[in-house]
Formats: sequence, C-alpha cells, structure tokens
Amino acid sequence: MFILHDKVFLHMPKTGGGSMLKILRQNKLIRKKVGDHKAISCMPKEFEHLPKFIMTRNPFNWYVSLYFFHKQLMVKDSKIAEWLNPFYGTLNKDDGFDSFVRNACNMKEFYSDPNLMSKLDESFHTAVKNVPLSAVKSWQDSGSLVRCDALMDWYADTVGINSPNVSVYKLEDLSEDMPKIFRHSYKLPHRNKSAHSSIRDYYNPKSIAIVKKAHEEMMDKHEYTYPTK
Repeated sequence: MFILHDKVFLHMPKTGGGSMLKILRQNKLIRKKVGDHKAISCMPKEFEHLPKFIMTRNPFNWYVSLYFFHKQLMVKDSKIAEWLNPFYGTLNKDDGFDSFVRNACNMKEFYSDPNLMSKLDESFHTAVKNVPLSAVKSWQDSGSLVRCDALMDWYADTVGINSPNVSVYKLEDLSEDMPKIFRHSYKLPHRNKSAHSSIRDYYNPKSIAIVKKAHEEMMDKHEYTYPTK
C-alpha cells in the first residue's frame, strides 16, 4: 500500500505492481509507504478518504506467474521454502502446477486446518526477517479467508479490491489507462518477470476448468478468457 499525493495505490502481488512502483518512484509520486501488499485494514485513518486504485490480471496468467515466482524463491532460500512448503509442497514434482492450482482454488478447505495455519505463521516469521507475526495476523483477521475460496481472490480482497472508492485497472490495458489514473501517459516498464514459457504449456482441461469455476464472476466482469497464446 502506497499513499500518493491524491490517491492510494493498493499493491496486489503479480499484477504489474513492480512496474507501477518504478513509475511512482521515478516521478516522486509516493508520499508514504505503508507496506508492500499490506492488508487494507492497515490503512492509516488520515488517508482513508482518498480514492484508491488496484491492478488485476487474467487469472490464468496470474497463477502461472505466482507459481514460478514462488518456485524461484524456494530455490534461492531454504527458509522461504520451509514457509511455502505446507502449501506449495508439490512445486518441484512433475504435477506441481496441477497440485498448486487445486490447492490455490480451494483455500477454505486448505486453511481450515488450525495446525497448518500455526505452522505457516511460525515458518513465515522465520523465513522473512523483520516481518512480525502481527503482519501475518492482519491478513488472517481481514476476513478474506472466510469470504474467498481462491488464492487470487484472497489476495485481492485482503489488499482491498472490494473496498469502497476503489478503481480497478486491468494489467493488460494499463498502458492505455495511464491517463485515467494520473492524467499523464507514463510508459509502463516490465519488472520482476518470472521465467516461464507460454501460459498454455502449463494448463490441461482439468486445471482450466478449476480456474474458470473459481473465477467465473471476475472473468465475466473483466472480460477475461483462457489465453490463445
């Protein structure tokens, strides 16, 4: 969450936020940093009145991007791997992506295990320095775990996509939408790209159906379909 001079940027993971932040920093538009991907419940009261904006993305692309981003983190840092393993334990298996999609689109059942939630809390605190357990708790207390079946919805809801006075912009259309956000046509750079091939290489009919079912309403609203390439 980043407070600008006249609005708030709600930073949802893997939706082009790194590129947006580069623009904000280069043009000195950031007034205050509350925290990357911070729950909207952490919004300072003095800024609650400001209009807010958030970026979203085709769910099919989002799940592939998040999968490979976390896979890279797990390879680089064993402590982060320890944190992610309860949920992403199949990342390095042949069926890793299929298993990930099944878990990610069935969050309520997955997180209904209190022992697992406790393990995630502890390993996250160990993995990421200077991140207190209260930060993790703010996500759990946001209510998103109760409202959302799918991981993408959980992130979006927690960061604030369903809050009042929030404008939603599609990553795919962001270059054209820049004047709507800033009244200026900033060029959108591409940062923090996860290494993977075509989106269609990772899905099969079963995983396609899972994502479609989990995000049917959102895909209809934003006119998203399964990518053609």
